[in-house]
Amino acid sequence: MICPEQMVIAQAIDGNLELIEARGVTTEWFSNPEHQKLYEAVLQLSRSQPTLSCNTLIFELQRLGIIGEAGGVGKVIQIADSALPASATVYWVDALEEQKLSRECLAHSEELKTISQQADGRLSDFVLQVQNFWNGISPTRLTQEVDIKYGVQEAIEKLEAMVKSKPGELQGIPTGLEILDETLLGLDKSDLMVIGARPSVGKTSLALQMAINMVVEGGRPGTFFSLEMPMDQLILRMASTMSKVNLRTIQDKTASQKDLALIGECLSKIATSKLTIIDRSRMCVNQIMHIARRHKSQRQTEVIFVDYLQLISANQRGNVKVESRTQVVGEISRGLKEMALELKTPVVTLAQLNRETEKANGEVKPSLANLRESGSIEQDADQVLLLYRNNSEQKEILDPETIRVNIRVAKNRNGRVNDDLEFLFKQDTTRFEQVYYNLKDGVD
Repeated sequence: MICPEQMVIAQAIDGNLELIEARGVTTEWFSNPEHQKLYEAVLQLSRSQPTLSCNTLIFELQRLGIIGEAGGVGKVIQIADSALPASATVYWVDALEEQKLSRECLAHSEELKTISQQADGRLSDFVLQVQNFWNGISPTRLTQEVDIKYGVQEAIEKLEAMVKSKPGELQGIPTGLEILDETLLGLDKSDLMVIGARPSVGKTSLALQMAINMVVEGGRPGTFFSLEMPMDQLILRMASTMSKVNLRTIQDKTASQKDLALIGECLSKIATSKLTIIDRSRMCVNQIMHIARRHKSQRQTEVIFVDYLQLISANQRGNVKVESRTQVVGEISRGLKEMALELKTPVVTLAQLNRETEKANGEVKPSLANLRESGSIEQDADQVLLLYRNNSEQKEILDPETIRVNIRVAKNRNGRVNDDLEFLFKQDTTRFEQVYYNLKDGVD
């Protein structure tokens, strides 16, 4: 039988300690004294070493003179070699927590038995003591129920804000794109927005421009999860968008001193902003949720971006396999919506559209059905924006670096459904600029 204690230590050595600590795992979670020594050494070593390895852990245990108490060199190597992909970490942390809770229940069973025998008919006192006991050992991943009066109070406060607001004033967080905000009325707390498009149409650029407007320029704390592009590339693209300077001019030595100064100013703004970028090629939705929870607690995150949905891995369940990719994507979209609800923070995630939109050559507008492996994406989302090239009017544009991109608001729980929001997408600076629009009322 595989030991959860050893598996969690193996995952910690393999670079997943941040996720494990985010779940609140301490040495008290381990029942085996050898495992307690090992995990404590991993924690201490992580404070001084940027990366962990089996060798550095063995050296640290030898330096402390506790290699024998930790099971010996052979056991450390055996545990380190049993590490699984990062997506398995959450599964084994859950298994470790179940063992911890089981021990706590057994440890207190005799105490509860004594309390019940001494209750002397005072059943309410006994029930209260049992409830207090259970509250003390409830799994950390379970959420608490909220009394209806708190929900009513939030609704009243929201209604009062609507009454006091000026005409045209947004109640949610503005995206910074005026005609889009007029349709969406801003991003509300707990909203899940999906931006769908085929590759190279600008969905990442649109998300980055929103992040610039909301976080870098707007001063709000935000987290950007990138499963496709590294952090340095994202930052350079943001600087290009903000400064309107083509980065290729820097590469081919044709950039002016003014352009270089503008890029420098924008990089300084990004550096001093409250934006956090997490660039990891493989993450499951549980890993994203745990990091987001920590950021919400420590940094009061107000908006979260995920690029992009179909790159998120399925949650690991040991040997249990999910039958279809549609089920996996459905689980991921539901997890992102649950994250938005739990943290009361809007989540903007990107998604791929299928090839059917390319066959139409831009003449037919994409729909919710074009979301690739859609599953429950359209059900979980509060807003769905679908980007596509307007090829019929592309010939009117003389600049080869500029294309017409339409943003279709295919779903909007908070406002109007708008068939066509027309933008110019400046490919050289990855920047969207609005053109004009025609509003048509729709019903969600």
